[in-house]
Amino acid sequence: MIRWVRREPLLAGALLSLPVLFLLDFLSDVVFVPSFFVIPVVVTAPLGRPRATLGVGLAALALSGLALARGGFPFEVALSRLTLLAAVIMATAWVAEVVRRARQRLREQEAQMRVLAENASDIVFRSTPDAVIEWVSPSVERELGYAPEEMVGHPVGTFVHPRDVETTVQASRELNDRRSAVTYRARFQRSDGTLTWLEISARPVIRDGQMVGRVGSARSIDRQVALEEELRRRATTDELTGATRRDEALRHLRSLQAGHERTGRGSAVIFCDIDLFKQVNDTYGHAGGDEVLREVAERLRCSLREEDSVARFGGDEFVVILHSIHSLQDAQHIAEKLHTAMLRGIPMPDGRSAHVTLSMGLAEVRPGESITDVLGRADAALYEAKRAGRDRVVCAS
Repeated sequence: MIRWVRREPLLAGALLSLPVLFLLDFLSDVVFVPSFFVIPVVVTAPLGRPRATLGVGLAALALSGLALARGGFPFEVALSRLTLLAAVIMATAWVAEVVRRARQRLREQEAQMRVLAENASDIVFRSTPDAVIEWVSPSVERELGYAPEEMVGHPVGTFVHPRDVETTVQASRELNDRRSAVTYRARFQRSDGTLTWLEISARPVIRDGQMVGRVGSARSIDRQVALEEELRRRATTDELTGATRRDEALRHLRSLQAGHERTGRGSAVIFCDIDLFKQVNDTYGHAGGDEVLREVAERLRCSLREEDSVARFGGDEFVVILHSIHSLQDAQHIAEKLHTAMLRGIPMPDGRSAHVTLSMGLAEVRPGESITDVLGRADAALYEAKRAGRDRVVCAS
């Protein structure tokens, strides 16, 4: 009842005023017009049709005049009542005109918003509180390949990549709990199976204190994400060799050590140094030296498992990080594989072939050992390999 009164205040006011009009008409024979003729006039106001109000009013005025004449009312009384009825008619017609103009403005605004939504480059949508799509702008077909009607009636999560469903659920939960706008990113699946990154901004629609839906927009951020990934890659990757930078490798080792403490899985590091690298630069120039560094890093990567990684620590020094090894012998087997990968010559820009070898120090990560200590033991083992004649693998004690 309360919601209806708020939605139609004029109609509600007219209906609720009827008992008052009847009562006043019953108590007075001079001032108030017959309520019977006021009812149809007042009720037309919420329709927003002033001409209809005037038409009904003139009919009510004529019928009221006939009723007053037949009732034998004095001329002065009849005139006062008809005058008051005419005033009610004019006031009601004015209210009807106000309602008409307000509704016309609302329709124009809705039409403008629909045109903007339908022609916006961003995707505009409306959904239920449970994130079931109720309406989506035509621009969705350009971004995702689906016609709007293909998406209506389906939860938003239906079109989200499985790895980003949890992100979408968390954003939905936050919107419901906090009743405030949220912005998040997720990968959406296009109709052809490819993926695209969208940034979604959504806010709740509150009516009478209750959330009745959601509205929002989504825009493609593929270029932005690609740029961010490129910047992140440059910040964490050595530009010459494509290997991980030293700082990033140290962060990786710390997280690896924490994971080792939780899971009990073993890990190891191999400190690698190109033997007699200065001679390579002297013989083939710095361009040749750069080519050797690139090729060594590439051969190291290709000889490792998918979960392992290579980092350049500076100059001609590389560190290999091994994950999930069961024993030191497993790490030694991988190190020997890396050693073998260097047997082939490396083509130089001038057509010659350079032959390089690696000295390697291997250290298994011990429980509770600091990263500094692990690298220190691997570096000491590398020094032993150099002192023993280079081109070999030495395990740290």
